[in-house]
Amino acid sequence: MKQIHFIALWMVLLLYGCASITGYNDGRSLGEGKFEFTPSFNVTQSPDFDQDITVNNIVVFPNIELGGKYGVTEKLDALIRFNTSLNFNAGIKYQLVGDRTSSFALGTGLEFGTFGFVTSIWNVQVPLYGSLHPSDMFTFYFSPRYIYLFSGIESSTGINYFGGNVGMMVGRKHKFCFDLGYYGLNSNGLSSSLSTIGMGGKFVFGGKDDDGTDTKTEFKSKKKKKKRR
Repeated sequence: MKQIHFIALWMVLLLYGCASITGYNDGRSLGEGKFEFTPSFNVTQSPDFDQDITVNNIVVFPNIELGGKYGVTEKLDALIRFNTSLNFNAGIKYQLVGDRTSSFALGTGLEFGTFGFVTSIWNVQVPLYGSLHPSDMFTFYFSPRYIYLFSGIESSTGINYFGGNVGMMVGRKHKFCFDLGYYGLNSNGLSSSLSTIGMGGKFVFGGKDDDGTDTKTEFKSKKKKKKRR
């Protein structure tokens, strides 16, 4: 029975992609009171396994992912992600090194995810976020990550992901992003891999700018000046 459940877990994973492996995160925190919206279009590639867990061919499937992030403090962010493959993730991100203006930033986090909201398949993700900021316009990020996917019915049956994402962001406040990811999977002697490529945007609202200016107050003052003229 345990072997049957293990095979079913692998087949569901590789056919439907039961863990989000997109990136779009640098090492910097968002900043207290800020909200970030991240829509993206991604294409994932994985092997197609038959009932004997042998590879038949390669499956390529697209998905649209929507992400949201809120700056709880200057260093701590809360985040959620949902995509059209029915993956849902929620977690936190904390900046360890640097600030929102440093040329190098490093952070870490913790995410919990599920597939389709009503399934018994779950995942835990432990990422490390690193990024280089050579100018205000360009960001290069690298994000190694460990993911453990398991079934709530048979908690001793699980699949390990080892891999990460790299990418580039262009823009000052609102950014255009390009993301690449690769993950090796293994458990009980079985192994495979997943890869992803995608493009997206990051749109930031509210809070204070890096120079300390409250964006809402600044916007209101500009409106008043226009009326006086």
